[in-house]
Amino acid sequence: MANPDDSKSVQLKEIVHLIEEAQQYSLQCPEIRPMFSQLFKSFRSQMQGLLATRTIALLPADVLCECFAFACNFDPHDPPALGRGVSMNITALELASVCTRWRGLITKMPTAWSCIDLDLTLLVGSTSNYFQSATLQNLIARTLTTYMSRSRPVPLTIRVRGHFKGDISHERLNFFLTLVTLHLFTESHRWRHVVFDFQDDTSGITRIDLPFSPDEPAEEHLPELQTLSLSNVLSVGNADDSMLRGRVFGASPNLRHLKLTKAMDSNFMAALQESLPIYRAGTDRYPWLDTVVLDRFAYSMTDHLPARLTWALSQLTCVNKVVIMNPITTMNVPLFPPMEVSARDFVVHLGGHKDIIFAALVYALTLPRLRSFEVIIPRGETPASYDAALHKSLFEMFVRSGTLRKLSLKRVPLWAKELMDILHILPALEELILHEPPHKRAPFGYLAGEAEDPHVVSETLCLWFTVSDVVPKLNTLEMVWACGMDAGCVFDMLEERKGITEVRLGTIPPEKCDFRDRLLGLRGSGRKATLVT
Repeated sequence: MANPDDSKSVQLKEIVHLIEEAQQYSLQCPEIRPMFSQLFKSFRSQMQGLLATRTIALLPADVLCECFAFACNFDPHDPPALGRGVSMNITALELASVCTRWRGLITKMPTAWSCIDLDLTLLVGSTSNYFQSATLQNLIARTLTTYMSRSRPVPLTIRVRGHFKGDISHERLNFFLTLVTLHLFTESHRWRHVVFDFQDDTSGITRIDLPFSPDEPAEEHLPELQTLSLSNVLSVGNADDSMLRGRVFGASPNLRHLKLTKAMDSNFMAALQESLPIYRAGTDRYPWLDTVVLDRFAYSMTDHLPARLTWALSQLTCVNKVVIMNPITTMNVPLFPPMEVSARDFVVHLGGHKDIIFAALVYALTLPRLRSFEVIIPRGETPASYDAALHKSLFEMFVRSGTLRKLSLKRVPLWAKELMDILHILPALEELILHEPPHKRAPFGYLAGEAEDPHVVSETLCLWFTVSDVVPKLNTLEMVWACGMDAGCVFDMLEERKGITEVRLGTIPPEKCDFRDRLLGLRGSGRKATLVT
């Protein structure tokens, strides 16, 4: 048993070490302060010199406006470029403060003010008096008012986000979120791309309070909305408010892209998904949605996770593309009831140990309009274990579904013979993408049974393609293999299959590739040839 005195001694040594470090930093502060001041002065003088040069001063107004637009606009789905400590992207305000000419140009550019990017992390997590002051609240309100007025009449791109860890005040979070959304709501008729993204490691409630009026038709609230992304928004008010907001979002006539991450409250979800098919039942005014992404959708809604996911998918009868990411988080083997999904493109991203779950999900699917089916296990994830049920699930699902044009299996463990069985029932297939999973490694770095690992890309598959007329319409082939297969059999197969006009090949790891020159040589015969790295 460990001696408690030893533990205390270690802690005391750590405290002494930290005190010594703090004293060293204190001694360095008098030297660092003037250095920092000098660097800041140098930065300002160089910036002023740059702005005073003829190159900048003589730039035509249209070129400057293009630069301003590039600096101010952002894609709300890309990772934010803001550094820590920045609560709002105020690029337009900063550009307007450079000089009179720039201010005159940018204040007449509504598009430069139409992108609003807010990070609530510091506002909520900081204990500083400044972040809790009325002064800051007034500053946020004035800044938002400036952006809203100067962006008229251009549609708005809005991202409100926060990444919280540890104990935070959810009352404080909801206060700032309400403060922000109420200002944004004054121009809700101009919302085009809207993202509420909260990564919360706590168990509190993030609430969106949007005062839609039940007296107005639901479809008239958000006429411009095209993109809606809600992440970790666990509450949208009481039951009646939640259902109203769900109906409003679902009834937006121009809605094209919908992403839902983790669970919203059931009232909101029910109203949202019920309104989608009602307003998009084949009408010209309400076209089908292009994409719906369900990311960790069944995270905490009910204990009956498979039934909840089934209910969600069955409601999406007016969507062209459905993407499921990490469909459920339980390790138990679920039993999905049969479900029919109208999507033409179906994509599944599997993170972690989801291979058994995936086989059960696929077995329950029927996709009558299916044209493209993709399964992606991200790089860096633990390689999925082989599941003999997956072959049967895929086979049965493709038999029940529409005429497949594209099949993509990235890092999905299958044997070549199993893939060959599947391809026999896909005569209209035009594009095939196969990435083998990396070999599993045993402790101490040794390969764990390379001979037993399933290989979907193999000499057997290439020979079968060479001598068989299976998938006669195939014109695009991408293969990445992890076994020690001789690339010569791939090129022999390509010699026979002249209809394959686009080829993408690679190995795991990439440094094993010894056929780069031969692959690129295919371009001389009019083929598109690319090395996958």
